[in-house]
Amino acid sequence: MLEPDDGKLSCPVLRGERRSNPSDLPDVQIVIYPEKKEAVGITFQNDYMGIYQDINATGKVNEKLKNEINIFLDDWLSNIINCEYKLAETED
Repeated sequence: MLEPDDGKLSCPVLRGERRSNPSDLPDVQIVIYPEKKEAVGITFQNDYMGIYQDINATGKVNEKLKNEINIFLDDWLSNIINCEYKLAETED
């Protein structure tokens, strides 16, 4: 769920059939800035590949990794839109 709170951490979740979450799908934590109309990916995780990356892992922002995560995020979200997936409300 993405919530419109400035600087709030959000984590979109993709679900397959029967509400499954396939292990080969990546997880990206995103910070949303609605006034800037900006979403910034700050972590990338793919358990299937054994990858976890955090732009703040060393205590300061790794700009190269931030750029790489956000290029991935842009491509990933564009593919979701192009495949005409729909947002579905869920109960927490």
